[in-house]
Amino acid sequence: MSTTAAPPVHAPDHALVPPATPAQAACYQRLRGHLADLKLSAAATALPALLDAAREENLSVLEALERLLGLQASASAARRADNNLRFASLPAPWSLEDYGFLQAGLG
Repeated sequence: MSTTAAPPVHAPDHALVPPATPAQAACYQRLRGHLADLKLSAAATALPALLDAAREENLSVLEALERLLGLQASASAARRADNNLRFASLPAPWSLEDYGFLQAGLG
């Protein structure tokens, strides 16, 4: 199991390619519904661009699914980190640069 994050899926420069058949369109809508029901908003947002990228890059179903879920996992981890910082009730959003480590000769 890889621990590296999936590369971000960027919207292509061209318009998104619509599903080729009514059956594909219905499947796409069901997939969007499943993602919404599962509250996988990052995956639902990235799905159209990811499907186009999968078509253009000739990705296998497994590779496309891994990329989609990797994107969702990264978004969930970032949201969790933001929530942890917010709920920690720290007095301010401090960073390492806010401390005088380098000026004190510790760096």
